[in-house]
Amino acid sequence: MQLTNKMKRIYQDLLNELCSTDAYRPKLHKPFFDGTDICASDTRWLLRVRPEACGLSLPQTPPKRIDIKYTKPLPVSLPALREAISHAEFEDEVVEIEPAVDCEECHGDGTVEFEYRSQDGKYYYHDCDCPICKGSGYESEAIVKKTGRKSPKYHEPIAIYGVVFDAYRLFVLCDACERLQSSEIIITALHKNEACAFQINDDCEFVLMPMCIYGDAPKFDLRIKNSKQSR
Repeated sequence: MQLTNKMKRIYQDLLNELCSTDAYRPKLHKPFFDGTDICASDTRWLLRVRPEACGLSLPQTPPKRIDIKYTKPLPVSLPALREAISHAEFEDEVVEIEPAVDCEECHGDGTVEFEYRSQDGKYYYHDCDCPICKGSGYESEAIVKKTGRKSPKYHEPIAIYGVVFDAYRLFVLCDACERLQSSEIIITALHKNEACAFQINDDCEFVLMPMCIYGDAPKFDLRIKNSKQSR
């Protein structure tokens, strides 16, 4: 793929959009260099792009590069993956305009410890909902707006060869593929309890952690034969 300035901007936009917004992980609030690639992560997904492809040059910063245990490559078409995701439950997609503000009283935990002294001088302690934020953990909720489209609810399980992923995160992967004009994804690492890798193109890799589910079966299990049928 020819690396035009437009493509470099798309890579840069994706890297910025996929950074963490977690107040407790400030090092992941912006793209970083892991010694080989320019990366963006929220700890559950990781986008890795060759520096030449995105036109960025950053000093190496933690975290260190994640080692992937690569497996036999499995091609899957974008339409097949989209069809698998369609089995999840969808809701109105929203984007965050302003982040939520943690409650100062309970430090965002939602609970506080109450102390009671009985008449005989004994002390008792009990965790209860914070009376200031009423257990929400927030002084003010995040301000969001609808985008006008639907996206999968969080934690909707969709499997690929028995490995279960969050449908919303697969949805984000599909969006990245479309923006990068890639019609096929190569699954280069597939594990039930370890990092899995999806090669979008020669310059870009998307790493996902599988879901841990208990009891509930996945909404759909994508097999390679489904991919071939969808081409």
